[in-house]
Amino acid sequence: MKGIHHRLLLTVLVLHSAAVCQAKDALDVWQQRSTTALNTVRYGAGRFVGVGNQGTVATSADGTNWLIQVLPGLPNLSGIAFQTNTTGTFLIVAVGDGGAAGGVWRSVDATNWINANPILPITNFIGHPLTAALTDIAWNSDAQLFVATARDDFLSTAPRVYYAAGTKTWTPVDLPAGTQPPSSGGMKRVACFNGVFYAAGGGGFDEHIWRSTNGIDWEYVMYANGYSGNFVQGNGLIAFLDNEWLGFPFSNDGGATWTFMPCTNICTSCYCYLGYDATFGNGTFVTVGYNHTSNINGPLTSTNLIHWQVRNALAGKSLASVSYGNGTFVAVGSHGIYQSLPVSTPSLLIQRIAGTSTLKIYSSGEVGRAYRLQSSPNLSNWTDTLHFTNTLPTMELVEFADPNPMAGFYRVVTP
Repeated sequence: MKGIHHRLLLTVLVLHSAAVCQAKDALDVWQQRSTTALNTVRYGAGRFVGVGNQGTVATSADGTNWLIQVLPGLPNLSGIAFQTNTTGTFLIVAVGDGGAAGGVWRSVDATNWINANPILPITNFIGHPLTAALTDIAWNSDAQLFVATARDDFLSTAPRVYYAAGTKTWTPVDLPAGTQPPSSGGMKRVACFNGVFYAAGGGGFDEHIWRSTNGIDWEYVMYANGYSGNFVQGNGLIAFLDNEWLGFPFSNDGGATWTFMPCTNICTSCYCYLGYDATFGNGTFVTVGYNHTSNINGPLTSTNLIHWQVRNALAGKSLASVSYGNGTFVAVGSHGIYQSLPVSTPSLLIQRIAGTSTLKIYSSGEVGRAYRLQSSPNLSNWTDTLHFTNTLPTMELVEFADPNPMAGFYRVVTP
């Protein structure tokens, strides 16, 4: 009878793209793809787009090969939004501290960029244009509007967002105060999920959250009492994963009501340093950023927002943003661009319980996809042994009796 070591080795050799045996979880292995520093990365229209200071724009279809460009005027960029329509065409808009060049740029192919030269309604008290202050941008396909946020040193004392049907003419909207009035006019984040905008800011170190279905009429949601985080949606939840205080606010009804997630396993003294940015893909939440300064290394991952796993592969890297697309995660920051191993590619890890014919089988793959575990004594005749659907990124199939102890090979296939 072949030992389990040979089973694993031969599984690697005989399986093609349907199954690759990996010694580590995909999110424990990250590869540096570029040393180019970026502030933000997002995925849309079938590609990753990242932006940074000094006019840096990076694009990639697969997260592995990147095209690096420098925009004229060297704007410092921080936000990205994808406008798509039913015909398959798209518009990418990047915003930031544009200086003399202006802070709104647009592209229809992620390669050729045009300064939008927007008309904005106000300047700050010393005459700087608002285009030198934009921090984030989001597109709502239902409302057919962009919403942008801006820093407080270019705004009135009241928190404010700006909306536009295109990229040229922007209209300000002052946000309503809640039971605890905002202490700052600065806004940091805006996101859109299922036709609803969510904006955060107005507090410096203690952000507030607002909500709107059309980008024009806004309602005050809550005092988030955290800072520097971002919104994320996944597994039926919307959360503002921020830093500090006793957890973070989340909603399971599309943002109609919110509550605070209690302290989690990674909190220190009930201060949850979850990160600057967050994303969701293949059943997994991933955050990067501020946690590095709190003795928590690498990205943090979770499937339920309750229990978090520290990923040490990027320990010590200064990360600012993360995104999911094309079956992989991409994280960026001042140290460059990093890509995880593919998280939706099926993989197998098999362990035999000592002294028994019982196998523990760990299968990783795409969440929601049906798989078949097959066995073979000779690599020619394969028999279905088990049918299952991944409900988590990695499934642990325990207490599984080996139907043929002499069989030396296993694989997973789909469908």
